[in-house]
Amino acid sequence: MLRRLRSRWHALIHRREFETAMADELRFHIEAVTNDLVRRGVPRDEAERRAHVHFGGVERVKDECRQARGVLLIDQLQSEIRYAARRCLHTLGFTSAVVLTLALAIGANASIFAVVYRVVLHPLPYGASDRLVELEFSIPSRNVPTVYYIPSRLYFQYLDRAHTLSGLAMYMGANELTLTGEGTPERIRVSRTTSSLPSVLRVTPAQGRWFTDAEAAPGASQVAVLAHGFWVRRFGRDPAVIGRPISLDGVPTVVVGVMSPSYAFPDARVDAWVPAPFATSTT
Repeated sequence: MLRRLRSRWHALIHRREFETAMADELRFHIEAVTNDLVRRGVPRDEAERRAHVHFGGVERVKDECRQARGVLLIDQLQSEIRYAARRCLHTLGFTSAVVLTLALAIGANASIFAVVYRVVLHPLPYGASDRLVELEFSIPSRNVPTVYYIPSRLYFQYLDRAHTLSGLAMYMGANELTLTGEGTPERIRVSRTTSSLPSVLRVTPAQGRWFTDAEAAPGASQVAVLAHGFWVRRFGRDPAVIGRPISLDGVPTVVVGVMSPSYAFPDARVDAWVPAPFATSTT
């Protein structure tokens, strides 16, 4: 198979050499048959005619050789493309309308498929994922552009006054912190979140628990929930990690839970989650 592919590739790359070699070989065989007939007493003109009849036509034999090497298909494809290009240029207005229609149709179908794929075929790995929304924040009057984060004060205002939301959670992007107190020190990615995140996403830890409102309050002792992949890599699936003290950037921290393998929020690079000590003022 590989030898055949190499042979076809060589014939395509060195097309001129292939055509020359094929013509020389056919000429050699035709002359050999012609000379053999001449030696038998046949006139040369008649001998050449019989030789060509014997091979069934030079061009037909060449096409068979090209087909055997996979070159004929490329020739036919190039011919069809050239013909189509000439026809398109000849009817440029119609061609432009067709291309524009196809572009709009393909774009619309791609957008619809993206939504269907995310919502129906491959929804988020959380409960009631079709009801999850992400809040944006902007102040057009002050030229503040739309961003995908909100101030903590606004979060608590939503929490108190947005009665159309059954739950609300807030998180901060992951930062790198130094883990010590358990083996070799390591830089890990830690995301700070509110205690309500699991209830909003409808997920539960595989081991232990998530942190509580009291543990998320400012001044409380820090606790952490580990990502499943990090727990496997760093602690070797040890269930006794629950309750174990560690240190994150010098802050004493107690491990209280391990999430399931499918949980990766906000992305799969996060190694642990700790409470975000947001002030609860709504003024």
